[in-house]
Parts: sequence; C-alpha cells; structure tokens
Amino acid sequence: MSVDNKTIKKTIKQPDINALLIGHVRAGKRVCRLKGGDPMIFGRGGEEVEALVEAGLPFQVVPGVSAAQGCACYAGIPLTLRGAAQSVVLTTGHTERGIAEVADFSPGQTLVLYMGVAKYAVLADRLIERGYDRLTPVAVVERGTAKDQRVICTILEKLGDASETHAVESPALLYVGETSQFARDHGWFAPDRLIIHP
Repeated sequence: MSVDNKTIKKTIKQPDINALLIGHVRAGKRVCRLKGGDPMIFGRGGEEVEALVEAGLPFQVVPGVSAAQGCACYAGIPLTLRGAAQSVVLTTGHTERGIAEVADFSPGQTLVLYMGVAKYAVLADRLIERGYDRLTPVAVVERGTAKDQRVICTILEKLGDASETHAVESPALLYVGETSQFARDHGWFAPDRLIIHP
C-alpha cells in the first residue's frame, strides 16, 4: 500500500499513516515502511517510531543514506573538506507556517536546505541578511541520484534568478558553502546535465 504523496492523489496525513502502521501490526501482519533516504532525517521516522512505542508495538529501524549525502556524492560536492568545511547543517527551507528561520553564517560550514524550492529567492536574501557573502557558491541538486539528475551551480545572490530561469522543481536540495563549487568540476554522475548559471 503506497502512502507516498507522489503516487497518490490525496495526501495522507501523518497521524493516518501512524494509524495504518499500528492497525496492520495489531492485525498480525509484518509491516515494512519503506522510505527514500534516511527515515530519521526529514523522513518522519521519529514520529512513526513514537507512535509505535506509545502503542507498545515492536519495531526495527534500518538507516538509509540521507538525500543530503547521496545527492552531494552524486553531484561531486564534499559535505566536509579539510580546510574548507568542518561542519554540516541540515535544515528545512520551509515550515507549516512559512519559510523556516535559517542559520547565521558560520565559516567552514556546508548548509544543506531540504524543501523550499519555491522560496529560494527569499531564502537567499535571508542567508545574506544572516551574514553569508553574496558570492557564496551554491548548488541545487534536482532529482538527485536519479537518471535525470540535474545540478545548477551559481552564487547566492543569483539563486532566485537561477531557480526561475532553469525552472527548478522538487525534489531538490540546496547546498550553500565553499564546497558547493566542487559540483562544477567534480560531478561524476550525469555531467551533461550540469548548468553553470552566470
């Protein structure tokens, strides 16, 4: 049974998914909740585990490769790199109430933003307000690790324009920081789908 928002017309709310999990387990069925990426990084795995614990039901969690890691690897972006990036921040580009608050600039950091494609211009402005240089390299990895993966490289102040010009769509991840520029020369997967936005 698919509860994936991409394959069903009606969005199933998380409490309903939790109820399905609990109901099928209580009915004696083996349940596999398959996720893309790592279930504990923006995958709502924590919410589902919490529901199963509260219901007193046994479960196992198998970790996956997060989208942030997989997409970065396929695009040739090192999340950390000696002398350039010593930390990684994974955050969301939006919340249910709107655009998420983004982190203050920290040198030697790679920022990865999940979601928020429609608000890239506003997110770029927020990051600049928070101390990021306008010329900070950024890379958008669209449909990362899929055969039609596309990577758009630009700088922070041109992110909104690049996103609009190249009609970026979800799913996409935004990488902000010095190591993002590695996608220009080190992307080994689908190098013919690399776009350098001036």
